Amino acid sequence: MTLQTQPAQPVHGLSTLSAVSLSPEREEFMRRVGPTSQGSPAWRARKPVEARELLALETIAPRIEIIALDLTTELLAIVRMAVTVPCLARDGELVVVGQADLALCYPEEILHGPLPGYALVQIHRPRRVWHPNVSDDVAQRICLGANVPKGYPLREAVLGSYAALTLQSISLDQADPAGIMNPAALSYWNDHKARIPLSTAAFLDPPASAGARRAGGAP
Repeated sequence: MTLQTQPAQPVHGLSTLSAVSLSPEREEFMRRVGPTSQGSPAWRARKPVEARELLALETIAPRIEIIALDLTTELLAIVRMAVTVPCLARDGELVVVGQADLALCYPEEILHGPLPGYALVQIHRPRRVWHPNVSDDVAQRICLGANVPKGYPLREAVLGSYAALTLQSISLDQADPAGIMNPAALSYWNDHKARIPLSTAAFLDPPASAGARRAGGAP
């Protein structure tokens, strides 16, 4: 289900998402999706809580926009984020772009046990992301660690994705395969640690304008 864009109103912090008031349009959306939700009683109760937190995060964080949200079976969302993303250009140079579209898939299994760290987030855009913790395939899965624990909140997947793409959080241990999804990118970033992080901005900081810049140096 497509959502209409709403202006961000940063009035709370990450620890007070439950107190954030949603816009009337977002409240109406939450009322409409409730009857479409499927699954066990525990899962039907959990999905609106996670969805509301995601919409509250959008309300206080100018750098994200919830493009789509579906609570029918799994909780599915498309999140547009202003964030640095290292990518390979056609000529093999590293380019840092300023925006990503993330696909979130939050399954009922999260209620029952841990999931692989790459189970929740994929990068739809941009393509050719060059990151040791992002799979080098069509799915471009972000690995948030060896696993995500039982009950892991969806908001943490968004925050973890931001930390990963800015390289504020990155796994570079060649002796530990957990989290390594692209060995070639791992080798590149181990040789270019002076470029880490790509940004030091906090998640709630106002985003810089989106765009692309050459980082130089062929991976």
